[in-house]
Amino acid sequence: MVSGLDGRRDACDPLASEVGQLRHVRRALTLGAPSDQELSQLGVGIVEGLLGAGALLGSRLNLQVEGIEGVHGPHGDTRCHDRATRPRYGVANRVRERYSHLMLEDLPEDLATSMAATFQHIDLIQAKEDRLADARRDALHQLLHRVGSDYNTGRLDLRGLCAAFTALRAQNLRGAMHAWDGAVSLSWKRVIQLSKQLPNGPEGSWLGEYPIPAGAPRPISGMAVVYVLFDGANEPCYVGSTDKFSARMNVHAKGGKQFVRWQAHPCDDRDHAYRLEDRLLKKHKPYLNQKAGR
Repeated sequence: MVSGLDGRRDACDPLASEVGQLRHVRRALTLGAPSDQELSQLGVGIVEGLLGAGALLGSRLNLQVEGIEGVHGPHGDTRCHDRATRPRYGVANRVRERYSHLMLEDLPEDLATSMAATFQHIDLIQAKEDRLADARRDALHQLLHRVGSDYNTGRLDLRGLCAAFTALRAQNLRGAMHAWDGAVSLSWKRVIQLSKQLPNGPEGSWLGEYPIPAGAPRPISGMAVVYVLFDGANEPCYVGSTDKFSARMNVHAKGGKQFVRWQAHPCDDRDHAYRLEDRLLKKHKPYLNQKAGR
């Protein structure tokens, strides 16, 4: 029986856990290791176990290692617990030589072999992590390309864009802001502002009381809107347009206009706002406006 194995249980099930895997690899390399191909197969099994590849694939992976007869392999048709194959020292020496630049030659042979094997497994893990990172980055870029394309073609409106942004931001993905700015015409910081001020009224409009409570939705600075002010009797008393809504409300209040509610309608640009304002003035003839039209 191979020294260090727990009788038949370890010999028949040498990969019962990740800890068991590393223990058997260390002991196997001390006595002699499998071939390069077999060692690679063993490393891949351990890497998948450590990284939880089973969860990523939606099912539990079978972490069996095939073809490692050089470690605890059978002889002919004998069962795996009968006796071990003669160790092969050449492979273990090659593993140590690969990492000889790390001054392992100054260590006891068994410790140097164990450390070299561990470093090799770390290299395999790092390679797996790099591949997963590349796959995650590619998936993110494809998603954001779709979001940006749908927004640019009108399939996704501002509310939908903000909803997509909020869902993405909740994932806390590394590099998400840079990827967003490269794929979507509205920048990450701009969408943060917009998502806080989504319209809360009918047909994409804003409405609220005045004075405007802190944090209440309102058009952000730079957005062209046409607005209607309402008096205490809920009658429209003033119609105007601006792209600096909050500042304009304060100007009206300081100028003596009495109003308690407001509603603002988004416009494509200032020219669109002027045209809509003119129509509303002619229709409602608000008593605080000096003229019924621009």
